[in-house]
Amino acid sequence: MNNIKEYFLKHPYIAFIIKYSVISIIAIVVVTLLGDPIDNLNRLFIPVFLSIVGLIEIWRNKEKKNS
Repeated sequence: MNNIKEYFLKHPYIAFIIKYSVISIIAIVVVTLLGDPIDNLNRLFIPVFLSIVGLIEIWRNKEKKNS
């Protein structure tokens, strides 16, 4: 378990992809179940938004480590 944690700390982009892929899949399913057919654009927007949020999170973590 410790090796996995160290690996993700060394490679934050892999952890980012896994984390936000799962979140976006759940969000897409929720929007699909609750939304109208017009909300198809919302389903496309969710992964893009989460990717931007994730990249900002990675950038902030790098800034904290450098300072």
